[in-house]
Amino acid sequence: YDSNVKSDSAERRQHLIVIGSLIALVSVCFVVMLLRQQDEQEPLKRRNQEDQALSLNRIPVDVAPSTDEGNSRAQLEKQAAQRVAELTTKVREIKKSGVIMETDQHALEMTGLLQQATRQLIRLRYGDFGDRNYRIRLDLEFQPSMPDFEEYGKDASLLLELAPISLIPCSVFNFLEIARTWREGAFHRNAGHVLQARARSDITLPMPFQEYSAEYPHKLGTMGYAG
Repeated sequence: YDSNVKSDSAERRQHLIVIGSLIALVSVCFVVMLLRQQDEQEPLKRRNQEDQALSLNRIPVDVAPSTDEGNSRAQLEKQAAQRVAELTTKVREIKKSGVIMETDQHALEMTGLLQQATRQLIRLRYGDFGDRNYRIRLDLEFQPSMPDFEEYGKDASLLLELAPISLIPCSVFNFLEIARTWREGAFHRNAGHVLQARARSDITLPMPFQEYSAEYPHKLGTMGYAG
């Protein structure tokens, strides 16, 4: 009996040794395979990093419009200006014919086309600011004869917010052009209900038609064209 027990114990120890050896062998094989796989992936990883670096180098540092884009925008502005000039000439001819511009169907269609083309030109020339109105700052210089000259001095400024181009784009564009080509100007008449000023610029022709919107009426604090 005792010899049989010893024999069983020796056999179990032998089995455990075999199992342990197999586990160790499998572990070694797994580690070797893992290291080999990492070695195989390392060149691919380096290539991916190099490709990523090349891709980053291709991203332009300067996000400003390219020369081609600038030329394209200038060409679009030139085409828009030509379109406005052509429509302005046609509207002036219609007005010269003596029709009532506010009721004549053809006149209304042509002034509508002119307004649409003018909105496009404004955005191309002066920037597209969405629903925000354009503003112009006038730097003023007053003469010593002003009653409050000693108190406020000769320098001042006046900030003008123009009407929405959705309402009266031709009027807004005309004033923007006056400001862009400004030479000189002065206040010359205080008529009580209006303060009139004259402007000298490259704009010498009157408005092609009397543009008006009931949503922007002539009232205190607004600005308009005389005549």
